[in-house]
Amino acid sequence: MNKRGALFATLTILIMIVFVISLSMRKTDILKENKIIEAGDAAESIISFSLNQEETEFFIEKAIEISTFKSLNDLGTGGGFFIKDSSCGLVDDYTLFKDGCNLPNQIQNEFLGFFSYNLDNILFQKNLKEFGKDWNLDENGDTHLEVNGNVILTDKGIAYDFNHDVDFEIDYDFGNFRDIFNFAYQCVENERNKGPSQNLLFEDCRNDSEFEWIIKEKDGNVFFDVTTKEKYENFGFITMKFAIPLNPQIVV
Repeated sequence: MNKRGALFATLTILIMIVFVISLSMRKTDILKENKIIEAGDAAESIISFSLNQEETEFFIEKAIEISTFKSLNDLGTGGGFFIKDSSCGLVDDYTLFKDGCNLPNQIQNEFLGFFSYNLDNILFQKNLKEFGKDWNLDENGDTHLEVNGNVILTDKGIAYDFNHDVDFEIDYDFGNFRDIFNFAYQCVENERNKGPSQNLLFEDCRNDSEFEWIIKEKDGNVFFDVTTKEKYENFGFITMKFAIPLNPQIVV
């Protein structure tokens, strides 16, 4: 984990710790103000369930936000794939878009694979399991995540369960992945058309105003690292990585 990632994780944990401490203090105040401590364990459990539900719902919602950012980055690093297509290659950990390799038709499905994995890992730490996850498009074409699951809380031998259902809009255009790839492919195609005068500058891509482009050529392949110029929800930048053959072999 790099320094920026470590700092982000540390700050996230600190925020959750402060939230939990404040809930604990609030619980004590409620019990004292309502003189309910003397009423016995059942009464205290009611307050405990109420506050623990609030804490759990906060945890789930933050886990969804963090998992969304990480999954967008994982998707980009994977070249738009959760599971690589057999037609694609892999070179220096970059997805190689050789002949027959194309981006998935539904990139959101690939994202959902990463999201499910990342969210499950976080929720498991709080003993939250078997949450359903899906995505859909609203009337404006924006992508929404649907996350739901049953939570069971226990206190002094009393059990309480509730269903937590979240509709979370992803503030990111999944069309960026296809736009970036198409633009990169056109830049490579333009370089091919230069013939013997190839200079490997890929000027159009490097001069793009929407994304930061790092481009290098190695062993006949062009490697792209394309990064957003703005952070996603203040978490960090999203990068898409992939490679395209400069002069693909022609099979006769």
